Amino acid sequence: SQSTVRETAIPILVSRNPSLGGIDHHRHQQSRLTLKPGDFLILHTDGLDQSIDRPSLTTLLQNLFLQKNTPDSLSVQNEILAQIRAKQSDRPLPDDITLISLNITATTLYLASHSK
Repeated sequence: SQSTVRETAIPILVSRNPSLGGIDHHRHQQSRLTLKPGDFLILHTDGLDQSIDRPSLTTLLQNLFLQKNTPDSLSVQNEILAQIRAKQSDRPLPDDITLISLNITATTLYLASHSK
């Protein structure tokens, strides 16, 4: 059985492409990734990169997934946005942020495979 706190680092894969919106007219490279139940996918625009640096975001996600076995999508988004608000204090965001997080379940995979 899995404990509620994992003792190893959670692997985080980073795209080879820049964030959406970061570079005009960029031809993004395609790649495939096989997702399994329990995997978590976060898609975001360049506004997130401008608001929190990659090491801080990676550490935040590692800690969040170590604390909770499988956090829900809303919790992940709330934690990321809370971290950004804390760093920005009263300053406006440098850019807008679009943040989509998906917790992959067997139901998600079934629906995706049958929607083609």
